[in-house]
Amino acid sequence: MDRGVLSCQMIFFSVAVYYGTWAIRLPDVRALVDASYTGMGVVGMAFAAGAVTMMVVSSRLINHLGFGKAISNSAWLLALTFAGVSFVNSLSMLVVLSFACGLAIGLTEVAMNAQASDFETIFGKPMMSRFHGFFSLGILVGSLSSSIMVEFDVSLTANFVGIAGSLWLLTIVFAHNLPSHSRAPNKLNTHPSIFFLWPAAIMFVCVVSISSSLMEGAVDSWGALYMTDLVDVNGLKIGLGVVIFNILMVVGRFAGDRLGEYLGVRKFLLIQLLLVIFACYLLFTYQSFWLSMVSFALAGLGVSNMVPIAFSQAGKNPDVATPVGISIVSVSAYGAFMAAPAIEGLIADYFGLPSIFFAILVVFLLLLCLVSWRGHRWLIASPQSLDY
Repeated sequence: MDRGVLSCQMIFFSVAVYYGTWAIRLPDVRALVDASYTGMGVVGMAFAAGAVTMMVVSSRLINHLGFGKAISNSAWLLALTFAGVSFVNSLSMLVVLSFACGLAIGLTEVAMNAQASDFETIFGKPMMSRFHGFFSLGILVGSLSSSIMVEFDVSLTANFVGIAGSLWLLTIVFAHNLPSHSRAPNKLNTHPSIFFLWPAAIMFVCVVSISSSLMEGAVDSWGALYMTDLVDVNGLKIGLGVVIFNILMVVGRFAGDRLGEYLGVRKFLLIQLLLVIFACYLLFTYQSFWLSMVSFALAGLGVSNMVPIAFSQAGKNPDVATPVGISIVSVSAYGAFMAAPAIEGLIADYFGLPSIFFAILVVFLLLLCLVSWRGHRWLIASPQSLDY
C-alpha cells in the first residue's frame, strides 16, 4: 500500500476518535456545566460555526501550506481545545472552546478529504468510502473506549487529556508522510474559492451530505441521551447505540466502494435512504432497548456511504477544483450542523427527544424523491486510472 494512502487513512481515524469520545462523554460534559438540551445544542452550533468559518478559507490555506502542513498545524489547536473542555465550569466557556475546536476540525477535514479525492484520481478507482471507513472505525474506537472508561468511572479530565495527547502525536507523525501538494492533473478554468454559482451537480451532493450529517449528528449528539433518558439504561449500555451505529458505519464503508461499483451510485444511494427512513421511524415510534439497537444499526448502515459519495462526487467534478469542491460540501454539511443542534434541542425540549428522528425522517423522504427524479443526471462515474 502507498505510504501516503495509509497515512491519510490514519488521519481520518485519528480525527474520528475525537468524535467518538465526545459522543459518549456528552452527558458528563452536560453535567459539568449544568446545561439544558437547548444549551448543548448551542455548544454544537458553536462547534459547527467554527468549522464553517475555517472551511470558507480552507482551500486557499491548503493551496499555500499543502495537505500535510495544514493538518499538522491544526492538530495543535484541536488537541488543546479538546483537552480544555474537561476543565470548563460554565456554558459560555464551553461554547468558546467548541468554536475554537471547530476551527481546527474545519481545516483538517477539508485537507484530508481533498487528499483522499486526490488519491482517487491518481489511482483511478473509488477509494473514498474506504477512507471514511477508517473515520467510522475511529469513531467506533473512541466511543467504545470511552464507554469502558464510563463503566470504570474514569474521570472526564483523564479521558479527554489522554485522548488529546495521544491523537496529537499520531496526527503529527502521519501528516508528515502526506504529499505537500496535489499530484493529480490540474483542472482548467476552475474557481479558487467557494464564492461562485455552484453547478447543479455540486448543489445536489451538498443536499446529500447535509441530510447524512443531520442523521450522523443526531446519533452523535443525542444518541447517549436517547439511551439514558428514554430507554433508561446506565453504565456500558449508555453508549451501546452509538457503538452499534458506528460498527455498521464501518462495515458499510469498507464494503461501499465495491457495492457502489456493482449497483451503480444512484441505486446504491436509494437503498441507503430507505434504510435510514425505516430506522428513523423505529426510533421515533419505539423506545425499547432491542428495537433501539436495531434502529441504530440500520441507521449506521444507511448513512455509511452518503458522505463519501458526496465528497467523491465533488472531488471528481470537472468544473470545480478539488479543494474547492470538498470545501463546498464540507461547508454545506457543517452549515447543517450549525443550525441543526439548536433546532434539535428545541424540538427535544418542546416535543420530546424522539421527535428529532421524525424531523430527519421527513428530510430523507424528500431526498429520496430528489434522487429518484434527478440522481441519474448529476452523479459522475468513477475516474480512469492515471499512470503514476
